[in-house]
Amino acid sequence: MQKCKKCHRQFKWSELYLLPKWKDSNEPVYCTNCKTEHYLTNTSNFIQLLLVCLTVAVTIYISYFVFSVNLILSCLISFIFTLPLSLLFPFFSNYYSR
Repeated sequence: MQKCKKCHRQFKWSELYLLPKWKDSNEPVYCTNCKTEHYLTNTSNFIQLLLVCLTVAVTIYISYFVFSVNLILSCLISFIFTLPLSLLFPFFSNYYSR
């Protein structure tokens, strides 16, 4: 898990997962101890986007084209596979402070 670059306090999972992802990827995460701003690196942002897109594409392709499952059900299956993957993002995301 990521630590603050200034005071070395370890961020909580919820601080890294819930706040920045769904609002804006450029929105900083603030350290609650020293108030330092931490931004998601472009590499981490790209890897997360790539993992989600590949997971969705592969699961829809396999379920819809290989197993001939309904498209709506295929989208639901892809969501079921993507959600646990996204829960792991805070553990391998890198942040930098300005």
